[in-house]
Amino acid sequence: MGKPWHIPSGADGSATSVIYYSAPTSRGTSPDKLASEQRLRAFDLVEFLRKFWILELLWCLVGLGSAAAIIAVLAQYDGQKPPEWPLGITLNTFLAFLASVSKASLLIPVTEGLGQLRWIWFSRKARKADDFGLFEEATRGSFGSLRLLLSLKGGVLGFVAALVIVTSLMLSTVTQATIQYKNELFPSNHTVQVPRITVFSSDQFFLDKTDQTYLRSLNLKQHISNGAYTPASQTVASDSLDCTTGDCEFPDFVTVGICSNVSDVSSHVKSNRLPPRTWDLPGLPYNMTWSATLPWGQNLTIPTVYAFDFWATRDFAPTLAFKSLENQSFADFFLIYSNVLGLDTPEPTVEFRAVELVWYWCTKSYSVSVKGGQTSWHETSRSIKVLKDTTTAVNVVRNPAFWLCTFQISPKRCEEYTWGNLTLAPPPGSEDHAPLIVDELTSLGVSSYLSLSFWDGVTPPMTSASTTIGTSEGMFRALGRRFYRIQGDLSMAFAVNMWRDLAGSVDPDTQVPILRNLTENIGLGLENFIRSDWKVHPFTAGPINGTVLTPTSFVIIRWQWLSYLLAELLLSSVFLIAIVSYTTASGAQPLKSSTLAILCALDDKTRSSLGHIGDYEELRRNAANTEIILEDGPTGLALKRKP
Repeated sequence: MGKPWHIPSGADGSATSVIYYSAPTSRGTSPDKLASEQRLRAFDLVEFLRKFWILELLWCLVGLGSAAAIIAVLAQYDGQKPPEWPLGITLNTFLAFLASVSKASLLIPVTEGLGQLRWIWFSRKARKADDFGLFEEATRGSFGSLRLLLSLKGGVLGFVAALVIVTSLMLSTVTQATIQYKNELFPSNHTVQVPRITVFSSDQFFLDKTDQTYLRSLNLKQHISNGAYTPASQTVASDSLDCTTGDCEFPDFVTVGICSNVSDVSSHVKSNRLPPRTWDLPGLPYNMTWSATLPWGQNLTIPTVYAFDFWATRDFAPTLAFKSLENQSFADFFLIYSNVLGLDTPEPTVEFRAVELVWYWCTKSYSVSVKGGQTSWHETSRSIKVLKDTTTAVNVVRNPAFWLCTFQISPKRCEEYTWGNLTLAPPPGSEDHAPLIVDELTSLGVSSYLSLSFWDGVTPPMTSASTTIGTSEGMFRALGRRFYRIQGDLSMAFAVNMWRDLAGSVDPDTQVPILRNLTENIGLGLENFIRSDWKVHPFTAGPINGTVLTPTSFVIIRWQWLSYLLAELLLSSVFLIAIVSYTTASGAQPLKSSTLAILCALDDKTRSSLGHIGDYEELRRNAANTEIILEDGPTGLALKRKP
């Protein structure tokens, strides 16, 4: 029969179980006998593993090993890019697999231990027979475990086992919360450019007669109009950048800029009411006439209407408010305008006001970024300091040589003259930057285009002028009793911003801030143009290279969520150690959740008293009213009804 294994089976080691294993069979052994001996050896091995809790201990080690593997891998990728594993396996897939292994590893020892606790529970004292079923249900799933948990049967160990089984339901979900992905923007190998101008100088800027000059002239006019026709309550948008991902960053940079200012010079206006004049204008019932004059003779004579007109400052009409900017301003205009007071009364009056508008060269420092596809320009500093001036004038109305060569009155072409430069200091914070330069001739080209945009304005028409036909004096429009003339491509922009729809009263105190914003927008429109046209300026520094940011996912490990799995494993391990110790100390057999033991547990008398499964309801009622205890007797160890 083979050599025996002597294995202690009692708590004190006194009792001994003998397990035989068969020696190799001889050549004449029959197949049936060989198969029977193989089954016996397999059964003996299973009994050995069952008796000494080997499988449960191994499952605990598997669970702890899975947890250790999870911790090791997650620690490796914490704060890193997600791994690129074959077959599309992700970090979440890996975690889900090992979490499932851990869950199985902790549930098997717990259910086996809970089955063993049932035998010990009934060996201590008589219990209700249906409690046996309660323990059985608890080993099969979370609902039965919840019933056991709420019944508080099984003592501390029963509570811990049921708690582990019930809370394991959430194990996969909670464990998945350990991994979080965070998208952050990181520099890529791609670059993007933002234009700048450090030397504004081009001999071919406006003077050559090529198609490029024609298109450039249209582009300049578009930028001027874009600035003028942007509502004064808004700021004209700087040019957008070609950022492929929608997120780019740039270093701060310095560029030649265009600054502007507006000053209220109404105190210099002299106004008078003149004798009535027959204006012969439809919709205008008044013949009252008004006149306003600036110190150097600029005059606006009108009926009782909203009107304005522009005059460029010249040598014979110097600036009133911006003497310090005279050398670097390339456009300087006086604007006289009227506001009608009491228009709906029998005797309305006209109030005259005047402002001086100036655009001049300056230097600016910008901080630019693109976020979510939106380009943001932020001016960080500016400077108006002139380091050196070798120009005659950068303003077209103060430079007669430019007019002579432009209209080919002089024998020389404009590019054959010697022109000077305006050298500007870099803005504060960028003192180490090289000085920035504005070429006189190039500035005069911009100045001439801007000046032509202000030709005439919104003024009263001449007597008997048509209200529908465009004449050399402009296009006339009548809005009921509000009558004005449009001439000059920026006049409508100023009229609408100053007077809105002419349908209501106007607050004169808001007009100067509106004009200031409007003037600033025109300057920003021009600045956008000169930066975008940087390629025609051979001496300027190139564009600033920015960095294209690409969204990159990074793994963030929230270790607190992993503590749920570790707590489950710890509780299951503690429970297993406790139940093994409890079983050894009590001298009980490790029957665990053996189905065979359950089938044979009741003695004949108790089984007979409980009934049969043919009447299951009766069987349940009897079990609820019958107390049984696990004890040894003449027929061996069995569950017996308490007398």
